[in-house]
Amino acid sequence: MEMEDLKKKLGERYFFEQMVPEEVVKGLVGQQPDSWRDSVVSSLTAGCVKIESVLYQAEEDEKIHLGWDLYVKDSPESPEWICYSGLTEWEDASEEGLFQAMDQLVQADGLSYFQCSFERLEGKTTEPNKEFAWPDEGISGGMR
Repeated sequence: MEMEDLKKKLGERYFFEQMVPEEVVKGLVGQQPDSWRDSVVSSLTAGCVKIESVLYQAEEDEKIHLGWDLYVKDSPESPEWICYSGLTEWEDASEEGLFQAMDQLVQADGLSYFQCSFERLEGKTTEPNKEFAWPDEGISGGMR
């Protein structure tokens, strides 16, 4: 599907947000800081599918890389997103770059922008495992 066609069909359910300028991202990729926390760079939501580009520090070389995470919904009205897939190397955090990656996955995996492809999750909720959480913080606000 073409990006402009999808924008028209989804209206306000299609939106892109750039949290970190592309020039800053390019300057950070390949750096090797003492410590780094994963940061969302940009986000594209298209109906029942969302993709986020993420700067993260790889364990193998301790350098900052750009990747993405793809999320889906189990119900169009659900406020929750479910992580579906991720890629550890990606070069384009722009709207066009994220749309290209997202559309390839939607087509290849039979996902839909307009309806949920998964059974609604009902029932038991769980508390986060504090052993794996960041100290004194939840996992939100653009950080994982």
